[in-house]
Amino acid sequence: MKTLLSIFLSASFFFGLTLSELRTDFENASKSSNNVSILYNKLDDYSGDNQTIIAYKGASKIMKARYIKDKETKKQYFTDGATLINNSIKKDSKDVENRLIRLIIQENIPKFIKYNQNIQEDKTFIVENYSSAPKEVKTLVKSYAKKYNTFTAQQLKKLN
Repeated sequence: MKTLLSIFLSASFFFGLTLSELRTDFENASKSSNNVSILYNKLDDYSGDNQTIIAYKGASKIMKARYIKDKETKKQYFTDGATLINNSIKKDSKDVENRLIRLIIQENIPKFIKYNQNIQEDKTFIVENYSSAPKEVKTLVKSYAKKYNTFTAQQLKKLN
């Protein structure tokens, strides 16, 4: 059993990040600063071109900013994170998961920060493109829709 686990962990490290793992880490990050650090540390050195991973990296920076005391450093983390998310959407504008990441972040950021200008646009995009999304992303959308009252009743009907 230990050998199997060792092989699995080695393969995971060798092949890099998986979206499945990042999705779980992203969801868990809302529970504690330690979980935010886990997600952030996994993504901090990522320099690939997978736009969804880049969106998660941006989200991790924004979440990390919450726990930083220095105002300038906090602002820099937030700005860098928002830029990563927005650029990932510009580069892959048809990706439902990237829009969901931005929607989740924008809905959970304090209103005074004013990073909430894409909420309606992203909700509409997610609903309109839901049917063509991969199964894993559909599961994420449904899970988020059940936890939070972000979608209207009419939009929820389209997600079924």
